Amino acid sequence: MGLKKMSAMIFIITSILTSCSFENSKIIKIPMLVYQQNDSVKKEAILGSWDINQSKINLDKGMYTFTSGLGEPLVWYGKTLILQKNVNILDKVDVNYKLEQGDIISTGTEQSYFFNDFTCLGEISDEKFEYILNFNNKEYKVDLKNNDNFKNKSVFLANGETLKNGKIIRLVFSAFYQDKQESEIILLDYDLNKDEYKVKSFSIDKLPSGDNTISPSDSILDENKLYIYKNKKIGFIDLDKEEFIELSKISEDVHSFMTEKFKNPHVERKVVPVGKIEDTLIFIDTTLYIDDKTSGMLVYAYSQEEDPIGKILIEGQRIYLFDKNNIEVSSSEFPYIRVNGRSFSFPTS
Repeated sequence: MGLKKMSAMIFIITSILTSCSFENSKIIKIPMLVYQQNDSVKKEAILGSWDINQSKINLDKGMYTFTSGLGEPLVWYGKTLILQKNVNILDKVDVNYKLEQGDIISTGTEQSYFFNDFTCLGEISDEKFEYILNFNNKEYKVDLKNNDNFKNKSVFLANGETLKNGKIIRLVFSAFYQDKQESEIILLDYDLNKDEYKVKSFSIDKLPSGDNTISPSDSILDENKLYIYKNKKIGFIDLDKEEFIELSKISEDVHSFMTEKFKNPHVERKVVPVGKIEDTLIFIDTTLYIDDKTSGMLVYAYSQEEDPIGKILIEGQRIYLFDKNNIEVSSSEFPYIRVNGRSFSFPTS
């Protein structure tokens, strides 16, 4: 792609301007990555931001390139991105960002996970049921084989985070009884100082299962809240109160916004929580259906009070931006590609 053509494309995106979209003096700029096809093989991740006040997208520098595999970050929190080994980090990366690389392990019995501040390697087989936590270059083994909370269940790691300034590592699992139509949440808090853990489990009806089982890529863990999409409802599991709490205003807004126009006849709709950046919640829906040859994607942003503050619609090769009142304020060409089904990547926090 020529420099002039590339510059023109970037100019189109960065020129999406309107008058201030909502009366709020707080500047809300959500960091993001978009993905560009440089040639027949090489793809590039470009750093940008969604200026919600001005209803525009600004694109900045290229961060890294990749040719194969999943090019999105393994985890992105704050100014730190952990990337796969297959990417090539560019020389002139924004100095405010720290880019690291990690190895993915995915076999029949082992699976690696990346979280804010720590990594986790799960090994589940007939002989083992354990997780190896790596925090500050020190390993901690969590052996769960004889723990009653995990017996006779199909268990999946939903998410994890550090608590109390890194003294506690929290893991949250979804679990399904092998002989019953019941589902549970299992909460494990590992004390790094005492080298011991506490675990509890509680029932939550109709947790997502199968291909939609809760995973770190489609949930957000924020201390005692696990944000998920469950039974066509957006909300969070309160890990203290042991119940699912629907964010009813968000659910209503999501399901009333262009629902019929983009109803997908092939797959069930799925609205995924992807980030909680300060007081802003970010959700995406990659299941939009334009026609048999054209796909779409919606990005939703909401305040802590569940009020809509902006939306992005990708329809084929066009981008549309909406204000807090769901009014379209701009549109332009969007000459970028999807990676792992998504047009954008956002930090989780």
